[in-house]
Amino acid sequence: EYIKEQLSEKRYYHSICVMERSRELATKYGANVEIAEKIGMAHDVAKEMAEEEKLKYILMIDGSDGSVAQTVASQSGAKIMTLDSCQSVSEDESKEGKSYLSVMQENLNVLKEVLN
Repeated sequence: EYIKEQLSEKRYYHSICVMERSRELATKYGANVEIAEKIGMAHDVAKEMAEEEKLKYILMIDGSDGSVAQTVASQSGAKIMTLDSCQSVSEDESKEGKSYLSVMQENLNVLKEVLN
């Protein structure tokens, strides 16, 4: 219902068609049908959004392959920002002054940019 309210009649009809095709393909290839339907339905939801409502940033954790973030960014125009998971600091990084506290400060700067 939310998506129907956000889209023009033409774009909503298009999204319904994409959802149905996504369901068919998911069924054919053994993918999760429910997820495919949701993705098919929501794929164009931002096309008619006001600029101030659109996604501006995507947060990802270092070490991830970034494929999901890249896909979302390519469709939305959002900027990908990376947070350090603080799992380890190498000996070389430590010699360069990197510490848990400096990593947390970098993460805080990322969050400040995203939230402002």
